[in-house]
Amino acid sequence: MDPFRGIIVQVLSNGKILKFYDDPDATEIGDHRTRQHYIEAVTGATFEVKVLLTNEFDLGQLEPNDAVWVELEFDDWHRNWYRYLTRRELERNFRQGLPGTYNFSSISHFSGETGQWISSDFSFGNLVLKESAASHLPAAQVKDLITKVKNLGKIRLSVRRVKIEQLSVPEGPRMLPLSPTTEVLEKALKGRAISNTISLANGVPVSAPKPRKQIPKALSGASGKPMVYNIYYRSKRDLQIIGCIPRSPSPAEKTSDVRASAPIIDIDVEEAQREVQNLRSRLALLERGLNIKAESTGIASTLKRERDRDDVENGSSHRRPRKAVKLETIDLTDD
Repeated sequence: MDPFRGIIVQVLSNGKILKFYDDPDATEIGDHRTRQHYIEAVTGATFEVKVLLTNEFDLGQLEPNDAVWVELEFDDWHRNWYRYLTRRELERNFRQGLPGTYNFSSISHFSGETGQWISSDFSFGNLVLKESAASHLPAAQVKDLITKVKNLGKIRLSVRRVKIEQLSVPEGPRMLPLSPTTEVLEKALKGRAISNTISLANGVPVSAPKPRKQIPKALSGASGKPMVYNIYYRSKRDLQIIGCIPRSPSPAEKTSDVRASAPIIDIDVEEAQREVQNLRSRLALLERGLNIKAESTGIASTLKRERDRDDVENGSSHRRPRKAVKLETIDLTDD
């Protein structure tokens, strides 16, 4: 049986579900309870993680008060956040045709700067790569840095069936400030394509979380083993480098593709020359016809102007008509 049956995991950013890209190295993963995906991270965009359990999920031997526990971890924070729904709650949703929903849209954390509890959204931040300091560090320290950033660029989500045990003494919240990684030595990445990190955004003061009263206890056997999703967030360029999405073609490649896709036509040279000659003859006839038409149009225009002028002189003009005058001849010669 597929252990992931009935589990739907989504990462939403700006109201849209991000596409899961297959891991190019997925064939090398031997654990059938682990799945790996890649998503495209846009610097500055907020996001949330959602898990849906449908009625196809196997609740196994869970008692009514036992639960399905979902846990979320980021990068190298060494902190986790959880949500859980009991079997009783899940079955009530299933009867109503609804899934069990676990939503991680924000977290409460303690701020060492203000001394307050803050609720913040998740955001994709920019990871700064440092180069100059790497040469001044001893090899042992560089090795420690490599170990620290091993999980950088990863969202880890686990789903497991648990028994809920009550604590005799409630545990108060941990007042440890979060310190997301914002810069790293390029040498510590060991060539991995990572240019983003997870940061916190839109922080607002809130009340301190309530003390924790329950803890999970894993069920024995296979039903108690977690189903793990490793979701690697990368920029579009990093996804292209990894091979999850195709690279954008360069202008030279586009020109080459156009040439390659152009149809090859077998042309008879003599036939082509005859066709060109025919086209020239037809063009000459067309030009001659246009000239004759232009001349005819010019003559017609001239005649029309003369007729208009005659009409003006004969009838349309307001000038007084000329009168015939009898000329008298005077002889100026001597008698």
